[in-house]
Amino acid sequence: QQPLDVRVYSVDGSLVRTLFTGTAAGPEFSVVWDGRRDGGTVASSGVYFYRIRSGGESFTGKMLMLR
Repeated sequence: QQPLDVRVYSVDGSLVRTLFTGTAAGPEFSVVWDGRRDGGTVASSGVYFYRIRSGGESFTGKMLMLR
């Protein structure tokens, strides 16, 4: 088990939502972003980036949210 961190960022690099911080229970793990910000407000349509960090490695991907 390794620490896992999953976050969503806007195109300007600001943090939109922390989806998970902790330890994953197994090798397969999933999270779902409901389109809300950390404060609970709805994020606008547009391009967002997600970052997954685990075991000293990091992966960043791009996604498009449409409302």
